[in-house]
Amino acid sequence: MKKIGIYYFSGTGNTEIIAEMARKEFEETGNAVELIRIEDILKNGLDTGVSGFDIIGIGNPVIGFGTPDIVFQFIRMMPCGGGKNVFLLKTAGGVGAGNYPSSRPVIRKLKRKGYDVCYDRLLSLGSNWVVKFDERITKRLYEADQKKVKTACAEIIAGKRRTQNAGKIVTILMEAIMFIDHFIMRFIGLDLHATKECNQCGLCVQNCPVENITDKKGNLHFSLKCNCCMRCVYTCPHGAIRFRIFSFFSVRGGYNIRKILKTDNDGSDLSGVWKPPFLDEYLKNDDM
Repeated sequence: MKKIGIYYFSGTGNTEIIAEMARKEFEETGNAVELIRIEDILKNGLDTGVSGFDIIGIGNPVIGFGTPDIVFQFIRMMPCGGGKNVFLLKTAGGVGAGNYPSSRPVIRKLKRKGYDVCYDRLLSLGSNWVVKFDERITKRLYEADQKKVKTACAEIIAGKRRTQNAGKIVTILMEAIMFIDHFIMRFIGLDLHATKECNQCGLCVQNCPVENITDKKGNLHFSLKCNCCMRCVYTCPHGAIRFRIFSFFSVRGGYNIRKILKTDNDGSDLSGVWKPPFLDEYLKNDDM
């Protein structure tokens, strides 16, 4: 039996669902698993507790082709690894070469701290940026992810190593884009504002994973710590948090992955539905 700690950051729920899938699969094979939200550790100044686990998992969404800064904050808090194994489970709206290199800065930082990143996998459940997938697509992705996570967990326990290679040219290009996006994402957060529909309920202030939103005398202020996770935009009960210039970032009708997965549509019929380019290969290839 292995003691496994899965540390995750999830903006709007996709990564959390994947982390829950992983816990279920690991536990069904006799392992002890604990899920820990990275934001809870950072907000409360808690000890990471990684020394108490045999294997560490880190889960996060890919945002702007890169890893959110909150994950790097967590890694900086981690003690020296002493060769401990780490697996990465990322989520993204698209699965392809453009998102594969997002782990490279994470792997480098973990390696410097003495951790062995033995497994790296990218999964898709839905898209909460720009283009919203049809609910039937999301349902099919969810079914495929259950199989992929089951395979991933078995491979991790078996000690199988996995990396995701995008090719040298693509990797160099995406690393440059990630470096730029690291700064741009913070400024994009400044484009958020509260409309007149805001009733100062304080939910966005409470829920922001990086404490980027503050209430100053009844007015909401957005600072430079934003990770662009979109949580404030989609969880506001009045839809009052919006972008000024970058309004195309948020998907029409909002995004609630738990609600989508509870709908009656089983995803069996995709006729007449727009499909993301990676979908067909993703559904038929369990190793993708």
